[in-house]
Amino acid sequence: ILMHGPPGSGKSTLAHTLGGQVVSADDFFLDANGHYQWHAAAVGRAHVWTQERVRALLEMATPLVIVDNCHF
Repeated sequence: ILMHGPPGSGKSTLAHTLGGQVVSADDFFLDANGHYQWHAAAVGRAHVWTQERVRALLEMATPLVIVDNCHF
């Protein structure tokens, strides 16, 4: 499932209620303690990391992969 909509529309909230494996570039910016540490210079790496995670989950035949990464 690809979540798509404007910021603040509830994409992440809905994604986490669906019961699948949620993947987001925002996860790339979480430190070991779960604190969000966003860095503009790392956005490209975050999206590559997200694509690699999704690919790995699909290759493992994960039943439900939810990409929570898309805005209008």
